[in-house]
Amino acid sequence: MKFFKELKEFRQQHSNLDLNDPEFVAKVKAAADAREELVNKRREFAAKMEHFEEKQRTTKTFEHQRNKDARKAFFAEKAAAEFVPPMLTTELEGYDSYRRSIAIPKEPNQSTWNHLKPKLEADRQSRLKGQKTVPPPPGSRSTAIPIEGLLSHNLP
Repeated sequence: MKFFKELKEFRQQHSNLDLNDPEFVAKVKAAADAREELVNKRREFAAKMEHFEEKQRTTKTFEHQRNKDARKAFFAEKAAAEFVPPMLTTELEGYDSYRRSIAIPKEPNQSTWNHLKPKLEADRQSRLKGQKTVPPPPGSRSTAIPIEGLLSHNLP
């Protein structure tokens, strides 16, 4: 709408222009060339931004994967050192609490291990006793619940 309004005003103001006048054609061509140069600069900038954003996404992805791999190695090392008998990686991978923990893309530290260790101990005890477990509800941070514990309560 604005463009047509401006075009109409321009035509009214310059109704006496000769569109075949070489001077007028040169001015219009110069303006069009300037506009084309501006558009090309914007396209070039947009391409650079796309490249930058893609690089950032890729970097984040690699960083997250590196952190997940570091968590795996850290927890495997801690489990082998602190549990008797040592907990092997294959055993760790069988526990939901471990799988949920290594899915977090943050660097591992002693605090994360202290949070995970009791859950692994409970999972291991549950498995050693041969108890069947019920997985925790989605979004829950708790470990699996032994079925025997659920059956001892009066549930509706």
